[in-house]
Amino acid sequence: MARGNSRAATPSPPSGSSHTQAKKRAHATAAASSPKNKGLNVEPSASMLLNHSQQTTDEWYKSVRTKKGYASYVKSRKKWLAEWVAEDRLDDQESEESNFAGVFDSLTSQTLTALRLLTAYKCDHQGRAFATAEGLRSTFKHYFERYVPV
Repeated sequence: MARGNSRAATPSPPSGSSHTQAKKRAHATAAASSPKNKGLNVEPSASMLLNHSQQTTDEWYKSVRTKKGYASYVKSRKKWLAEWVAEDRLDDQESEESNFAGVFDSLTSQTLTALRLLTAYKCDHQGRAFATAEGLRSTFKHYFERYVPV
């Protein structure tokens, strides 16, 4: 037996071979049978895409931990506002206590003012960073989208 550089070469199948075509068919079949594509033999409508997008967002980006954190944050911010109002810190005549009662339970003309007060208190008065403002924004955005009737 001669030693040298001669090795038995295994030829690769040509690109149009049945092996490559079988792989492509298997991949296409797997994609078509995925839960997202089940029963969809036509292009999806805009409403189907938007609905699926919302479901994906809920599943991927709103974990149980995030939802619990948001709920805790909303609860503590409602408490802060109630204490703020009870201490009579709303010194201008337009912002009376009655205008802020339940301001986070429904969208009213005072909701924006209350959120601005809260953000200014946390960021300006307490010296918190941008992350606090962004946390407030995302928390209340989620809260108002999910739980507050418009």
